[in-house]
Amino acid sequence: MFCLMVGTRFYGLTTIFKSLSFEEGNIIKTIIWSLRFPRLMMAFEVGAALALSGLALQSLLRNPLVDPYLIGASSGAAFGAALILVLVPAGVSIAFMQFGFKVAMSIMAFLGALGSIAFLYISSYRRGDFSTRRLILMGVVLGAFLSSLVALMIILRGESLRQVVLWLMGSLEIAPRGGWIILGLILLAGWIFLFTRSYRLNLLSQGEMVALGLGVNVNSLKRQVLIISAILTAAAVSMSGVIGFVGLIVPHFFRMIHGPDNRVLIPVTGLGGGILLMAADIFARPAFHAGEIPIGIITTILGAPFFLLVLRTPAGEK
Repeated sequence: MFCLMVGTRFYGLTTIFKSLSFEEGNIIKTIIWSLRFPRLMMAFEVGAALALSGLALQSLLRNPLVDPYLIGASSGAAFGAALILVLVPAGVSIAFMQFGFKVAMSIMAFLGALGSIAFLYISSYRRGDFSTRRLILMGVVLGAFLSSLVALMIILRGESLRQVVLWLMGSLEIAPRGGWIILGLILLAGWIFLFTRSYRLNLLSQGEMVALGLGVNVNSLKRQVLIISAILTAAAVSMSGVIGFVGLIVPHFFRMIHGPDNRVLIPVTGLGGGILLMAADIFARPAFHAGEIPIGIITTILGAPFFLLVLRTPAGEK
């Protein structure tokens, strides 16, 4: 409700509720329900998707420093978004940006993120299993390689890739109209999927041999969780660009409060990630400054000091 109230103009709760009965075309109703509501839903869904993906990957790889972007999703998404502008001739790019530009970039970013994760999985797969250590190391290398290609594209095409630069900083403005509905369906399916496997993730966190001894199909579980984490990350990145630290600090925060039980962490981490990004979006909006600040900058400014503080605590070291 507070997110609906805040913007370039502040509306009270009374106005919010009265706007439900306004006629179509009313400017206040349009601002609240056609502009602000889709934006806050997108913020919640992106935050929840990134937080859930981070929690799932940390449980799967048994590494508290794993972030959704560490597996190459962000670099792959940026590469896909940049590639479509390189393939489009310069003379056509202006018209292309006006008609279907955001939709096309989101689709290419989604495919780029999934492609990079699929490449990492195939490259790490050996003898019926994939190496988590190799997956992390190759993800860092692949991310650096794709980031270099994106930087090269920016140099070659200049201003036409301004949207890609915005993508790399993270912004809710780049999402296509109605994208929050698609992302919401993906998030809901992924949320339910991970929750139904929360007990098996708890067993896996005790070690693969322990999980195998208790009847868990470890290879299948690892494959399923990696795929759903990849889809959640790719969907979030394709809508908002690179928003850092959400998938890293939110699972840590709730793990410190509620412990390591994924049956509790999966519901509350999704909610916490969504609320965090909605709160960050308040400070990113033009209401508080001359122009909009990319929300990825806000989350990094908030997340980096918090994570450093967590690492200094005994709980963070564990």
